[in-house]
Amino acid sequence: MYILLFLFILVVFILVLGLSIVGSIVRAIFGFGRRSTSRMNQS
Repeated sequence: MYILLFLFILVVFILVLGLSIVGSIVRAIFGFGRRSTSRMNQS
């Protein structure tokens, strides 16, 4: 039972981490394409 709970938490963590990485990449790509006028000192 605890193994299933651990696997569930691990999968959720991987999904959240992956979505955050993909989201940052999508913002970097489409951000400069659509919102090239608004630069907020993103280093």
